[in-house]
Amino acid sequence: MQRPSTSRGASAQRVKAGGSNRELFTPLSGRRLPSSLARGGGGSGHASGSAMSVRRSSFLNRMAMGRSAAKGGEKTKDTRPLHDKIYFQKSTKQLCEFLLEQGFESQLINPRKLQNPTTHDILQIFSFLYQMIEPHYGLIDKYEEEIPRLLKDLQYPFPLTKSSMYTIAAPHTWPQVLGALTWLMETVKLYQRCCTNMSLYGNDESAGIFDKEEKREQKCTELFNNYVDMTYIQFLQGADDGGAAKRDLSRQIKGVHEMDELLVHELEREKHQFEEDLANIENMKAEAPEKLKALHQDLQQWLQKQENLQKYISEMESHKSSLRQRLDTVESTILETDLEHQKETALVDHIKIQLEAQTLPPCKVEKLKQQLKDLETAEVELTRAAEENDFQFSLEEKAATLSEVGAPFLNRDYVQSVVLHGFLQAVISKSIV
Repeated sequence: MQRPSTSRGASAQRVKAGGSNRELFTPLSGRRLPSSLARGGGGSGHASGSAMSVRRSSFLNRMAMGRSAAKGGEKTKDTRPLHDKIYFQKSTKQLCEFLLEQGFESQLINPRKLQNPTTHDILQIFSFLYQMIEPHYGLIDKYEEEIPRLLKDLQYPFPLTKSSMYTIAAPHTWPQVLGALTWLMETVKLYQRCCTNMSLYGNDESAGIFDKEEKREQKCTELFNNYVDMTYIQFLQGADDGGAAKRDLSRQIKGVHEMDELLVHELEREKHQFEEDLANIENMKAEAPEKLKALHQDLQQWLQKQENLQKYISEMESHKSSLRQRLDTVESTILETDLEHQKETALVDHIKIQLEAQTLPPCKVEKLKQQLKDLETAEVELTRAAEENDFQFSLEEKAATLSEVGAPFLNRDYVQSVVLHGFLQAVISKSIV
């Protein structure tokens, strides 16, 4: 069995004391963490503070290690639209909601106040957020130097100059500082999630996973030292069989590293489920080009159908317009016909009234019409006869008189016929009117 390293607990942190300042180094990043992370007294009082500092230091160093590897040591340009109005309002709203959820004094913060905060407000917000990572932190007077340094120690990926801290609440600087505060807020959320996950390994709220790991290593080292002492004594006594001691050591180490088997099975089940999901996703990815091609063809077909439908709708609209015009023409014709019908009906009614008002019966009227026709015929014949007789008046003969000239023609029958003809004309005209 390989002997566990007895120096891991000692190498997890190295405290260098110099004057009143204490600086904490870690083997994960080799970076210097804030002096506040290494604060604590000596003796037994230092154990609790040291454990909390080790846990926070480990969290910060792991975060720094990941970001350093991702950046490759190069400065990253901030691509966030910090001066965009919508992004600015969204950031202030998120920051205000998080502060209120964490117990920040509500009378000191609201979204409207964060639109144009004072320097004191900004420093209070920064101290509140940073104290959620390091409870013993206290902001010093030279905040324009300490805030950029602390953010740099936390591996804030974007530059925040010392000169900008002198005008931290200015309108041109506040969006940049707000971006740093929102990043610090997300870091605090990540730290809280890590602490929640650490609680799965124990119920001791004052110690996290890193403290328990250190205790386990110390316990394993102690068990191994006891095993070495025991086997060496047995060797000196001539008992060279260390199988029982090895089994006992293995059992004790397993007891130290006990874990919830149900949790392990659950993790294995989730792992298997994730592997199946990944396989399904890979299969879907392989089938995606064909499905995409089929969907593209369906899309083209639907677009063609839509185009044909639009043409059909246009044709129907044109046909509808022509039918409406024809309908208007027919309605106009019907209206004119109704007016003519009304006029004809009125005329017929008027004629009926006139017929009802006549004094002569229809048979007599017909008889009178026939007599009138006969008289007209007789008149025509008489006129023709007069023309044939060459009726002439000779004005040259002074002795001729009217009786002499008209005596041969103005007989009694002719005069009676003329008078009767006039009477019949008058009667017929009166009956018709």
